[in-house]
Amino acid sequence: MNIRILISAILLWINIKLTQAIKITGLALAYPDEVSYYNIMVKEFNNYAVKTDLDISLDLTIITPNNFTVELNNFSSLMDYLLNRKSRKYDLYFYYGLYNKKYGKHFLNLDGKLPEGHLDPYDQGIINSTCIYDNHLIGLPVTIDIDVLYSNTKYLKKYNMKIPKTWDELIEISKYIIDEEKKNNNYELKAFNGLLDESEEGILFIYQMIHSYRKTIDSVHPELRSEETTNALKKMKQLLEELSSVSRFLSEDLIFDNFDSGNSLFIKYWYSNYTTLYDATYVPGWRDGITGTVISTYNIAINKYSDKKKQDAAFEALKFATSKDFQKKMLIEEGIYSAMKVLYEDDDVCKVTDCQLFRDGQPLVVFDIENEKDIKLFNLNVDEYLRKYQSYIYDYLYNDESLSKALKNIEDMTKYYKISVNPKETKTGLFIAIIFTIITIIMGLSLIYLAIKKYYMYFLYLPVDFWIISVFGCFIAMCSVLTLYGEVTSLKCHLRRVLLSFGFTINITPILYELIVCLYDDNQIFNMIRIHKYIFIFIFFIIESILCILLGLSPYDKKNIFVDKGENFQKCKMNKSFGKVIQSLLLAFEIVLILLTLLFIFLQWNIKRTKRQVRYIFSAIFIDIMAFILFYVFENVLIKDYTAYSIVLAIDLFILPVTNFLFIYANQILLIYFGNDESYISYNNSSKGSKENRFGSSDTGTDYSNKGSLVNNYSSSNINLPTKLMKYHNRVSIG
Repeated sequence: MNIRILISAILLWINIKLTQAIKITGLALAYPDEVSYYNIMVKEFNNYAVKTDLDISLDLTIITPNNFTVELNNFSSLMDYLLNRKSRKYDLYFYYGLYNKKYGKHFLNLDGKLPEGHLDPYDQGIINSTCIYDNHLIGLPVTIDIDVLYSNTKYLKKYNMKIPKTWDELIEISKYIIDEEKKNNNYELKAFNGLLDESEEGILFIYQMIHSYRKTIDSVHPELRSEETTNALKKMKQLLEELSSVSRFLSEDLIFDNFDSGNSLFIKYWYSNYTTLYDATYVPGWRDGITGTVISTYNIAINKYSDKKKQDAAFEALKFATSKDFQKKMLIEEGIYSAMKVLYEDDDVCKVTDCQLFRDGQPLVVFDIENEKDIKLFNLNVDEYLRKYQSYIYDYLYNDESLSKALKNIEDMTKYYKISVNPKETKTGLFIAIIFTIITIIMGLSLIYLAIKKYYMYFLYLPVDFWIISVFGCFIAMCSVLTLYGEVTSLKCHLRRVLLSFGFTINITPILYELIVCLYDDNQIFNMIRIHKYIFIFIFFIIESILCILLGLSPYDKKNIFVDKGENFQKCKMNKSFGKVIQSLLLAFEIVLILLTLLFIFLQWNIKRTKRQVRYIFSAIFIDIMAFILFYVFENVLIKDYTAYSIVLAIDLFILPVTNFLFIYANQILLIYFGNDESYISYNNSSKGSKENRFGSSDTGTDYSNKGSLVNNYSSSNINLPTKLMKYHNRVSIG
């Protein structure tokens, strides 16, 4: 009776202590054979907390197949939901080390917090690979899994075969034994089960196979486009085709059946005491001494969003779970493998565990495919990247996709394509560069005609310096196409818009000046414009400069265009409100310039001696309007074909400068060889009196001395503006 009272008192005291204790919560993913480990951990820690008066109790939520659809990406999605919302529901998280980079920012920094010597027993390679985020310790491994090759000792002994150490040996041994067993009417025996299913086991095998083809034992994991990767995947397809039916290669259930029945020669699976029929060794490699064996870690970390008291309490649980004593106990009693390499030198441990397997495996290689690329830059999380990686490799293994195409699809996930003059990267870039060079040479050489006096009559519409300025404007606008080359940057985005706008303004303002002074009226404004032609152009240049400088104060963003099984690329995007306002003002300025030009074209539409030139200018302006519309359309319309987008944008950037050059200047050169226009010859003859002004040093331009009277004839206050404009439009001559 006294004993019962004593036990009841102790239980009551424990209950009171637990009730008063700080309650911390944890979340873990566990498969059926792992649940007991977590239950033991909770029980052991709570007992430890009572004995040491920590006043802490741990409550662990264990996600299992019975209460959740257990897949790695589903559990990851749950953690995403909680951590991204800074939830305080759980103070401790148990997670795969593969996700260290993904979740590291949400976990408490443990630097300097652990007792001295706490980390010493651990394999430092594992700590560095799975527990460090942004150069800080944010978690510790509580368990590890090691993937091995199980070899059927019965059949190997029967045929006096050794455990294979290379993939070629595995294939050779499998074929021989299977053929011999069929002679004895044994059709149940299967060669190999590698478990290439849709789960994380499939991606693990792909990673292992590639890793087993590294050149030396100390070599890093092969690059995607390396010869080693190509050879590894070809060997994997050979294994699939020669040793395993599709169903046998995919079924995890058959693995456990075969552990019991022994109906498989070789099985690749996680190491544990599943069976006595098989011996566990390293996964083979491309040659003896190279292994594909890797490990996976399961880590513990503290939620940095929990309050300070719970963080401190959770830290005590973390220390307990990762202590040498608890790790050793779980290794001996539960077969839960530890990342503490010193434990595999312990005699007590080695009595119940194959320590040689772990010792020979040093340095242990952690499954961490994320290290191949910084996939965060491409808005891919680990789950999405792994899923697509696996899918593209399966297209090669199962769906007859070419290996080069499968590897390109994987590479394209973490690559932005850009225009380059290197034809190995893209032929489009070289083609655009050739066109740009040819047009530049043509523009430059065409200016020679201005210096040949026998052709001066063909260029009397503008002064020589204005022709040069106008052609130079076309060249500046055309240079905007060069911003398509290389990586997309905010500076290039600005330059593209600035060069296009500046080039257009410099190209058109000399034309606008000439159109205005042709309607010279005897008033102060027109007189000032006529006399100060460079100031007139400079005013437009200053306005353009101010707007472009203001636009530069608001950086462009890079919009990422992702294409499934295609070529990702980037484009310029202005997301800042201030930048959008300045863009609108810049567009408004260009519209004003276009409208002014169109107005004066309308007023001179029927004048015989300039009729041809004016109509060519109108054609150029009309195409300019289309080019600007297309430019803004391409900034906002989604085109998911990288090559098509590049070509269309390049064509649009070429349209404005090239057509302006052709219609405004180059057509004058064509007249030299093909022209026979009497009205144009008449214009030249009537303009001979002013030719000295064109090629001389005078700043006044054309002789407009006879224009004032005509203009004044339409200046009567009795005539309204629309009527006056129509009278100007209907004129056929000036003076």
